[in-house]
Amino acid sequence: MPRASKEDAARHRQEIIAAAAHLFRERGIDGVSVPELMEAVGLTHGGFYRHFASKDELVALALDAAFEQSEQYSTEILAEQDTAEAARRAYVERYLSPEHRANRGAGCPHAALSGDVGRSDRKSPLRGTYTKNLSDAVTRLIEMTPDKTPGKARQKAISTLASLVGAMVIARASQGDPISDEVLETVKADLLADQPKRRAG
Repeated sequence: MPRASKEDAARHRQEIIAAAAHLFRERGIDGVSVPELMEAVGLTHGGFYRHFASKDELVALALDAAFEQSEQYSTEILAEQDTAEAARRAYVERYLSPEHRANRGAGCPHAALSGDVGRSDRKSPLRGTYTKNLSDAVTRLIEMTPDKTPGKARQKAISTLASLVGAMVIARASQGDPISDEVLETVKADLLADQPKRRAG
């Protein structure tokens, strides 16, 4: 029985982290209470502190989980495409899509949570978690940046990430108005203007 209890506790901990990663992106960190998180996974509020020392600890873990999901998404795109050029095009097209705009809870943590992180204390562990994952995201975009010197590839990757995130934040804020679609399409066109179009078939 003790072994089963430990397995259940580990499973519940991972379920809470996964639910938090989704709900924090969907509603913001301050928009989700501990009781709501526990209710989302069918557990009682009182059990929270058997798994985490504080909500802050969970926030950092959930942020890591959200970025891990994002990294898996990038890895899948790189594996699906024959060239870095094709991977970058696919990444930009999928990122700046109405589907991503509508799916905040499972989408990019940068677009969903950078505002929350920016309002946190500069000494908060959350800042360290975010900046580490930011560096990792830049590295993945460098892998999708063809035929560039290292310095120029990094510049382009940072510029691309900033454009993607900014466009998604603005598109979500203006969703329901035609300008929201216009933002997605305009930034997409700008980012892909220097890349040849994929061949049909």
